[in-house]
Amino acid sequence: MSKFLGLAVAVTICSTAAWGADFYVATTGNDSNPGTLESPVATIAKGIELAADGDNVNVAAGTYDGAVVVNKAVTLLGPNANKAGFATDRAAEAIVKAAAAPAIKLDADGAKLKGFTVNDTPSTETHGTNTNTGVVEMTKANTIAMNNIVVGQSAASGDAGPSGISAYMIDSPTMEGNYVYGCLTTNRSGMKFQTCSGTISAINNKVENCAYLGLYFDSCNGGNIDGNTVSNTAQPGIQVANGAGYVVTNNVITGCNTGNGADKAGLTAAAGATNITFRYNKLSGNKKAGISFRNNTADIGTADVNYNSFLGNEAVGIYMGRAGNVNAQNNYWNSPSGPTGTGADAVALGTNGGTVDSSNFATAEFPDASVSEWNRF
Repeated sequence: MSKFLGLAVAVTICSTAAWGADFYVATTGNDSNPGTLESPVATIAKGIELAADGDNVNVAAGTYDGAVVVNKAVTLLGPNANKAGFATDRAAEAIVKAAAAPAIKLDADGAKLKGFTVNDTPSTETHGTNTNTGVVEMTKANTIAMNNIVVGQSAASGDAGPSGISAYMIDSPTMEGNYVYGCLTTNRSGMKFQTCSGTISAINNKVENCAYLGLYFDSCNGGNIDGNTVSNTAQPGIQVANGAGYVVTNNVITGCNTGNGADKAGLTAAAGATNITFRYNKLSGNKKAGISFRNNTADIGTADVNYNSFLGNEAVGIYMGRAGNVNAQNNYWNSPSGPTGTGADAVALGTNGGTVDSSNFATAEFPDASVSEWNRF
């Protein structure tokens, strides 16, 4: 029996170590406190200072100053760490505000941010001209932004401004369960992945009301872009560029490309994007097209566009401006009759020799598989 008891104790110790220690932050705390539940510290920065890699910093509801730099592999846990950013039953928020972006920077391999509201203060501050800045900025590998509300703002006149959440030149970033809105600066997106590698994930986010792109992927080695809902963006709701192997599935993209980009759409493959998979997406009411392969003479490689629902997009369902062939079998084209003739949910070809094979088609709309009000642990 003593042997089994010893084994149980050993397992318990290992399990506890794996989860790490907990430190606590509250607006009623004091930075001279030890950061326990009974005696919390007052600032997130102090909580991070006390923690070691693998620990948790638990932040109570209230408003806190940015800019917060997470320079250890710790997890910042807000009151809504297990609630998606778009859930209607979130608790009182831990709000981080900053005078300039980033309000929170994940600057250590494995740092995590879960369950906060993060605001960029409006229009009077200067952000500089760094196009990769975000209200939440991910600068190291294996960082995770999950279940947050991120509110962008317009920047000072002539200023670059931030995207909502950005990941730049890092390996395996994850953005999941976030609600991002109000990124109102020209050429800034709700969520941006730039020159990323490894396992790149944008899963079950909601992005709306942005002055540029909803989700933007550029110069990445593919990515898993699944279950997002995007609406009311001036440019494409989701755009992939300059990379091979992007997989875009189960997204709902509505009323995007309001700036009427001629070769753009709700879901867009731009220059340099090759070997693409677009499946089970719902595309409705987007300007110009539901899906666009933007004008470019380079061959697209493989492009599998299947099981999508095209529902009343302004000009066409698919616009093909690239060289190469798109396999567009088994999509629903807003009619049981398929993509016949011209019109809102048909096919249009550019002048670069591309073709679209839509000879087989679905006769009914596919179920909506995008984000719902789920709880994510």
